[in-house]
Amino acid sequence: LGRLALNIDSSVGAPLMAATRDYASTVLQKEWPAMQQGNPQAIRKGENSALQPLIVMSDIIYSAENLARLPTVTSVQLGALVTRVREQRLLRIDASDFSVSIRGQILACITLLASSTILSLAFLTKPFGQCLSNFLLYFVTLTSFYLAYSAQNPFAGLDAVSSAPMQEALDRLINMRLTR
Repeated sequence: LGRLALNIDSSVGAPLMAATRDYASTVLQKEWPAMQQGNPQAIRKGENSALQPLIVMSDIIYSAENLARLPTVTSVQLGALVTRVREQRLLRIDASDFSVSIRGQILACITLLASSTILSLAFLTKPFGQCLSNFLLYFVTLTSFYLAYSAQNPFAGLDAVSSAPMQEALDRLINMRLTR
């Protein structure tokens, strides 16, 4: 959108470039932290949302006056791009919604209880071995449960999606100058 905004009528390109910069900036400042916290509800409610700059971009592109100023091919391409931005935003928000269900928590507790019972019965004559094995079992199970839970959020887990590409895009948008 930024590259196209550079090369179209400045009465459309300048506001579109400003809205695109604002959108990228708002995503980095508001939406990305909310996604890292696993709080898509705040984004959906509008508290930490970049929806307003996206609406401004859409309004600029789909304005009847602006459509009349631009070639049809350019208008169609801009419309397709803003639609893609909307779709990707919704996918990001949906991906940040993570949790371990009650069913998963109950299953983990039952597995831990069953395993500790089996180990306790196996080491009845060796109390030190029983205590050590139960401690190790609890430690490994709780650690794996924590790792599985933290890996659910692709924006804050162990191999988190980085905001660096979005930051680089914003930096490029800031450095772009309108040619017309």
